[in-house]
Amino acid sequence: MINVSYINARGEEIILDDTARTFIGELYGRKGFEAPALKYTEILYGDGSTDIVVVNAQPRDITLNFWAPTGTHDLSQKLDAVKQKLIQTGARTGNWGRLKVWEPTENAYKVLNCVYTGGMNDAVRNYPTHMKFSLTFRANDPLFYNDFQTVYRIEADDAAGFLMMHDLADPDHDDIDHNPGGLYMRDLDDPSHDDSDHNPNSIYMMSAAYETAEDLLLSSQRIYPTITISGSSKNIRIINDLTGKKLEFANDITLGGSSYILVETKPLHRKCVLVDELTGTETNILNKLTADSSLDFYLERGVNTIHYRNSEATGGSGVAFTYTEGWLSA
Repeated sequence: MINVSYINARGEEIILDDTARTFIGELYGRKGFEAPALKYTEILYGDGSTDIVVVNAQPRDITLNFWAPTGTHDLSQKLDAVKQKLIQTGARTGNWGRLKVWEPTENAYKVLNCVYTGGMNDAVRNYPTHMKFSLTFRANDPLFYNDFQTVYRIEADDAAGFLMMHDLADPDHDDIDHNPGGLYMRDLDDPSHDDSDHNPNSIYMMSAAYETAEDLLLSSQRIYPTITISGSSKNIRIINDLTGKKLEFANDITLGGSSYILVETKPLHRKCVLVDELTGTETNILNKLTADSSLDFYLERGVNTIHYRNSEATGGSGVAFTYTEGWLSA
């Protein structure tokens, strides 16, 4: 099993410690794995009083200690191979790299977005049988993340939320010709919904309106999900009770066929687009959000009660939240 590795910007994984420990092994003495330092910003009022207005988690420096046996005849070649993959210079063109560590207490890997900053330059063979050295990494993102994504989906069901007794319908307002996607009457040959005592004709009103509240439990720090709305949809609204944040679309936005809505909520990457699955074309629909909606839509630690409304749902219509949980320490 791999205990510690670093995945560089090219996607190459450098094994720094594994169960067999055939080359490099980690020593005790990790630094930077606990909660990061916090920095506060305060303002000074005219009367001399002050107030703290912002508290931020600061970037962190990570240090891990390693050893390697000096008796290995190809040690220099192996160390050179590690150096070539670890050391990266130049302007950033994407992400730098990721440090991946195994957490046995959680039986899972934790990943830190970071860049190698030093250590190989200080490696010295000062022992007859082994050498010791440290590797340092710089992480501007203070969180340790899962190495997998979570997808939480709220989906309409054909058998739930669509049937109502016919005596609730109002024939004066049932306009099939002009509103075929609205409310209508039909015979329902379904014994599980046939209440012959109260409704001998088995007539029900069918409605595509779907509204539900689902609890999403988050154990990590605040995260900003990618939200995907798909399937037959109109009059779409999503509310998070825990944060009070809302996403609601104008009623002229209608989904169906091969289109879906993609909402990115992560700061610096935010967007709201209508995507054509066949061509991949993205159309900006940010102006279709209501005035009280916000792309600052996040999930907070605890129980996030998500209200989802769709007035033209069919089976399979729904909304998905895709995210990676992150913690301040590992």
